[in-house]
Amino acid sequence: MEWRRIAGTGVVAALAAAALVAAGCLQDDESYGRASFPVRYLDREEAEFLRLINEYRAANGLGALTSSATINQAAYDFSVDMGERGFFDHVDPEGRTPFDRMCAGGYAPACAGSTAMGENIAAGMESAYEAFDGWRHSPGHNANMLTADYVAIGIGRAYVAGSPYGWYWTTDFGGILDQDGCACAAGARRDCVTASCGGGVQECDDHCQWNECHVPAAGTEICDGYDNDCDGATDEDVCGSCVPTTELCDGRDNDCDGATDENRVCGPECEPVADDEACNGNDDDCDGVIDDGCPCPPGTPDRSCGITAGRCTIGTQSCVDGVWGACQGAVLPRRDLCDGQDNDCDGQTDEGACNVDAPPGDDGCGCRAAPPVRGSGVAALLLLLAAARSARRRGAAKEGR
Repeated sequence: MEWRRIAGTGVVAALAAAALVAAGCLQDDESYGRASFPVRYLDREEAEFLRLINEYRAANGLGALTSSATINQAAYDFSVDMGERGFFDHVDPEGRTPFDRMCAGGYAPACAGSTAMGENIAAGMESAYEAFDGWRHSPGHNANMLTADYVAIGIGRAYVAGSPYGWYWTTDFGGILDQDGCACAAGARRDCVTASCGGGVQECDDHCQWNECHVPAAGTEICDGYDNDCDGATDEDVCGSCVPTTELCDGRDNDCDGATDENRVCGPECEPVADDEACNGNDDDCDGVIDDGCPCPPGTPDRSCGITAGRCTIGTQSCVDGVWGACQGAVLPRRDLCDGQDNDCDGQTDEGACNVDAPPGDDGCGCRAAPPVRGSGVAALLLLLAAARSARRRGAAKEGR
C-alpha cells in the first residue's frame, strides 16, 4: 500500500428556489433549529489550508470560501473515524456518504439536498501545504477546490496514534454558508485580562486565531524584576548574568535596568570633603565610587591568614579603618633550628641548621651542630684561647729545663 492516498468526490445539486438563510455564529453545542449540534473552529494548520485554497481560487477568478463551524466538526470527526477504524474511503463501513455525515452533523442544506456539495480526503500528510499540493495535482480533487458553486468549507485535520497513516485530512464543501467556522474575523479586537498588568486587548490574526492578550501601552522589558511589557514573563531575554539588587551610588547598575545611579541615588550634588577616600563607607572625593582604593571597605568580614606548612598554622585578619590588621592567632615562619621541625615552613626540616656529616652529638638532632663559619667572631675567640694555652705550655716547658 502506498504511503499516502487521496480521494475526492463531488456532487452538484440544483439550488432550491428558496435558499436557506445563513445563520449567525453559534457557540459549542448551540442549538440549530430543534436539534443541538457540536461546532468546531479551525486550528492554525487548518486555517493555513483555508488561506492556501482561497489564494488559489482568487488566482483562478473564483470567490473565497468561508469556514463552516458545523461542517468543520463533521470533517474532523470523519478524519478521526478513518484513523481509528483503519479505513480510507468517502463511504464509512456503515454506508454513510459525506452528505449523510454533513446532515447528521447539523449542516441543514445537506439534509434538504438543496445545495452543491463535495468532499476531498487525504492520509499521511501532516501539513496544510502537503494536502493542498496533493489535491491540486489530482484532477478530481482540483475540480472540487475550484468549483464556483461552493461558498462554504469544513476542514478537519486529525492525528490518530497507531493508525495506518497517522495524519488524516477531510474537506467538505457546500453551496450555502450556515455559520462561520472561524473563531474570529481577521483584524477583530476584544477585551481581555493579563496576569500581571490587568486589562488588555486581543486581536484576531489572518488564521482565524485570537493572539495573546497584550496591553497596548505596555513598556519595554528591562532587567528590574517586573513584567514591564505585560506579556506574563519577567525580565525575559534582558538580564543576562546580572542579578538585580538595590541601586547604590557606586557607579554601577545594581538593579540591572540599564542605568547607573539613576533616580538621584547619589543626591542632587556632592561636595567633596577630602581629596582622598577615608575608607568610611562614604564617597569622600565625590567620584561616584565609595571607598575606591581602600584595601578593605568598612564592614568587610574577617579573613584567614598565614600558611599551614611545617609548624605554621592559620590565623585571622580583621579590617580596621579600611586596612587589614595583623594576622592574629597564627604560628608564623621563623629561622630554622636543628630540632627536627620545619620552623621556616618551607617544606624542609633542619636544612642548613645541622651538620649531617658529623657523628651524632647531644643536641637532639642525631647530628652535631654545624661548626661556625670561618672568620666569625666566635672562631677568632677560640683561636685566641688556643694560642694562649699553647703559650703557657711553652713557658712552663722552659722553666722546667
